[in-house]
Amino acid sequence: MKKKKYIFSNLCEIPKQNSAMYPNEISHKFRVKGTKIAKTYSQFYHDIGAISAGLTSFGVESGKTVSIFCDNRYEWPVFDYALMGLNVISVPRGTDTSPVELIFIYKHSDSNFMILENAGLLTEILHYSDTELFNDIDKIFLIDGDEKIKYNKEKFPGLLEKIVFYGDLLDIGNMILEKNPVFYKDRMKKIRSDNVVSIVYTSGTTGNPKGVILTQSNFLHNVRAITPLLNVKNPGKEIAVSILPIWHVYERTYEYCCSASGVGQVYSNIKNFARDLEEENPSLVASVPRIWQSVYEKVIQAVKKKSLFARYIFFMFLKTNLYWTLSLKYMQGLYVSFKKRNIFIKFITLLSHLFRYIVFFPFHLLSKIIFKPIKSKMGENLRASFSGAGSLPRYVDNFFNSIGIILVNAYGMTEASPGILSRTLERNTIGSTGVPFAETEVRILNKEKKETSIGEKGVLYAKGPQVMKGYYKNIEKTEEILSKDGWLDTGDFAVRTENGDIIIVGRAKDTIVLLGGENVDPEPIEEKIKDIVYIDNAVVLGQDKKALEALITLNSEQISKLANELKIKVEDIVKDGEEIIIHSAVIKFLKEKMNSLIAPKHGFKRYEKITKLTVLNKKFEKGEELTQTLKIKRKFIEEKYKDIIEKVGKVFSKKIKK
Repeated sequence: MKKKKYIFSNLCEIPKQNSAMYPNEISHKFRVKGTKIAKTYSQFYHDIGAISAGLTSFGVESGKTVSIFCDNRYEWPVFDYALMGLNVISVPRGTDTSPVELIFIYKHSDSNFMILENAGLLTEILHYSDTELFNDIDKIFLIDGDEKIKYNKEKFPGLLEKIVFYGDLLDIGNMILEKNPVFYKDRMKKIRSDNVVSIVYTSGTTGNPKGVILTQSNFLHNVRAITPLLNVKNPGKEIAVSILPIWHVYERTYEYCCSASGVGQVYSNIKNFARDLEEENPSLVASVPRIWQSVYEKVIQAVKKKSLFARYIFFMFLKTNLYWTLSLKYMQGLYVSFKKRNIFIKFITLLSHLFRYIVFFPFHLLSKIIFKPIKSKMGENLRASFSGAGSLPRYVDNFFNSIGIILVNAYGMTEASPGILSRTLERNTIGSTGVPFAETEVRILNKEKKETSIGEKGVLYAKGPQVMKGYYKNIEKTEEILSKDGWLDTGDFAVRTENGDIIIVGRAKDTIVLLGGENVDPEPIEEKIKDIVYIDNAVVLGQDKKALEALITLNSEQISKLANELKIKVEDIVKDGEEIIIHSAVIKFLKEKMNSLIAPKHGFKRYEKITKLTVLNKKFEKGEELTQTLKIKRKFIEEKYKDIIEKVGKVFSKKIKK
């Protein structure tokens, strides 16, 4: 069946098209003070036009730059389309970013205006601001207006005159539209493909974030390439539940693609995610590996509380259905092999998979009954779920695809708007990252800058219409990552499989070089460590040292179970006021668990075992140790906990002697 093409001359045509084709269908659902509110496509398009018109009355015009510091909510896409309709550059970020970083982004991007979520955020920004910054701001648009603004009136005189509330902006825009109903349509006609839509600052895993310049043509490539892969059957009627930060380019582009195919958005959060999946019955869900890992852990823990017989049945069917699924995939040519094999070996392997497929087919049929309660928790209509913005652990990949919830892996980066590689619903090779999107060239180069062979690790480079123009006001960093002929150095290691799939295997720039000269990629080790249910996050360290060490945080929901396993008290593990956990039994137990996994039998080198372990008595926080998409900020963590890591050996030794 031929896939529908999604061709738009600019992004603003998407809400315009939906308003004409599905005027009374739901475009967005969201909560306001616990109550769910729905907006139709016609209301959404009207509000975009009204906000766009209202903004012009305060001097927001073509060539201006506007910082929008806001989380997932209906007003975000309204502002997004309103600004791009005026050919105004948006600079987005979430409210959980530190005020100091928000100020840096505002200043560095040469913004003229601010759009803020609420008065609380404005209060935080003013606390860290100087008078010069305040004088530089033309207007501050506040979305929520029911909080009191706390500020120094002497330091910021005339502040209230600079504030415009969303409701007032909408009213002003509506009055303009009454006189000129085609205001927004006329503005849309002036949009060109090379217009800059946004400067998106990277999550900042190292140093200050860099401003990625993305144009209409960058985003439109992703809309053309990704939207057909969603396989939307019933446009105007389907919905997607969204939990990722909308300012992040992964979620933002995903929403453009959903909208382009007539899929409405339900804005959720961690607290309401499980509830919204059941209530809304989405067709599509996109998230990051950490969220899928969390769902997996909750399911497994719920199963472990059941009777011995129930547990046996569940895990038996999970295993047999995985075998059946992998055999089916193999017969479809969807398998991972790092060697080019001859026809005879392929034929023998095919026969073995055919035999396994037949043997386990009855178990597959019964598994649909066994796994139905779990699937119903994700919604009865769920057709596909997507994972991106990080490495998807193989066991999580296996789990969801085994129980019948199709999980599709994808890969990209902000600098590519973000899509580079993805599996598809038709080519969902479990264990792989995917194949290049349409109009995208990739190559994997070794140290000699030559194309790698099958199974050989090298750095992934990408080229296509989605690749950024460069970093804003940062020529040096742009030249480091982007060649003159348009090749983007992703900085990620990748390997190509026998059947053409690509697998991302770690960060090239994160490589640890031990004193003995051994090169270690920490990411696969960290992912393996996180297979241990007691561990929440792990960071592998060891640059210029004799051996590797790890810094970990514990899963707070599993600490009591760990105490039971070791026959000690919880309070002996976690002590108030202590920065680290130094109980010898805990350290010994976790190190043994780690090194049983990081072993040659699992594909690791002997020098990759962990020799020293630091266990923090806290969780990593988003906006601190973690990026907004829950990736670890390796360099930040290494620097922040440097003194603690150095002291661990001495503290632990003293504890043992006592």
